[in-house]
Amino acid sequence: MTTGDDKDDKILDDMFQAARSEMPEPSDDLMARVIAEADQVAEAWAQAEAVPVATSGGWFRSLLDAVGGWPAASGIVTAGMVGLVVGVSPPQTLSDFAEGYIYGTSDSYLVDPYDGFGFAADEG
Repeated sequence: MTTGDDKDDKILDDMFQAARSEMPEPSDDLMARVIAEADQVAEAWAQAEAVPVATSGGWFRSLLDAVGGWPAASGIVTAGMVGLVVGVSPPQTLSDFAEGYIYGTSDSYLVDPYDGFGFAADEG
């Protein structure tokens, strides 16, 4: 809760100003340790062996990478197998639906989707 008294703000501003004016300098010992560790890391990087680049795995590997790897390929194969099975030996209800749709023997045109609503549903 604010009291309208700016005395606390003034004290804080003075403390922050004092902290900004005093810039601490790192000791020579600290700087020597930092430089020595940096030299060790640079030597380790220079001595590290280069990792050989993997050669291309051919067209199959490129295709597999393009679809997303083995998990995606297994999903594609599963969907393809289900489509093949349903296409070769479809369930009876699917056959009836497809036959009615293709040959026009379906009575679905007799269903009124706006039964009881009139044209009020189209008016928004």
